[in-house]
Amino acid sequence: MSSKNKKVANRVKISSRERKRSKRLRHSSSPLRERYLEDMRLHKFSERTIGCYLESVLRMVLHTNLSPARISNEELREYFLYLENRGYSQETLGILHAALTFLYQHTFPQDMPFLRIFRKRPKKTLPVVLSQNEVRKALALVEDIRYQTCLKVIYSCGLRLHEALALTVNDIDAEQSLLYVYGKGGKSRSIPLPSNTLILLRQLWLSHRHPSLLFPAYKVKNKGVRARTYYGTKDRPFSNITLYNFWKKALKDSGCRKDANIHSLRHYAAYRIMPSNFSIPSLSEAIFLSLDA
Repeated sequence: MSSKNKKVANRVKISSRERKRSKRLRHSSSPLRERYLEDMRLHKFSERTIGCYLESVLRMVLHTNLSPARISNEELREYFLYLENRGYSQETLGILHAALTFLYQHTFPQDMPFLRIFRKRPKKTLPVVLSQNEVRKALALVEDIRYQTCLKVIYSCGLRLHEALALTVNDIDAEQSLLYVYGKGGKSRSIPLPSNTLILLRQLWLSHRHPSLLFPAYKVKNKGVRARTYYGTKDRPFSNITLYNFWKKALKDSGCRKDANIHSLRHYAAYRIMPSNFSIPSLSEAIFLSLDA
């Protein structure tokens, strides 16, 4: 069985009753949850990390039907064994371990010996490397200007997915050809902005004219119909899942059979074309120009 089919087989079927219970739990609140969120913000975790930690704990509560204040060390051990037997990744288990370690060390101090035993061991795999030709073919098949431009910005500027989606008009310094990026852990940096990428971003902005966002989500009519009607924009970026789906479809339609994700554009495009005597600005231009070669 392939790894993809194995993941599908390991998914737990959720009944409508369980789905409603899950929705109620996620929209409810409790003093322990509010204290947990407050502690994580005081600890200066990013909102992304806070969301991941909270979601991991809520999934445990849904499965065990026990509050984190009532679950025992042995029940916690059984839950981790259940996840491992279901084939959940070490990354998923690691997030849950970190979330519970913080919870039981700071928000609700309690000795959980199992958390000292558990150790995640990430699976080491070779990275997927795309050639210039494969990237060029795939990007040409992304028809929507908003999604195609976002992918080109990720590739030419070496951005993370969430960094690109969060870009605003004020992050562009056209005079100095710089792009200001706010990345992981609240760290900011400035990177060279290729002139051709700047032209693309200007053309994209003229297509929606949002007052601040470069990649705003569409407003959609007739959602359940194939011939959807798009009008205006929302005050939030479009979904990373939507962008991922467009990228995977374009990659498949281009004839590429590599299992590459969007992050592959950030890590390996520059490496593939970088001569030893390139400066950073000329490297950024060369990356962009390789798309039209």
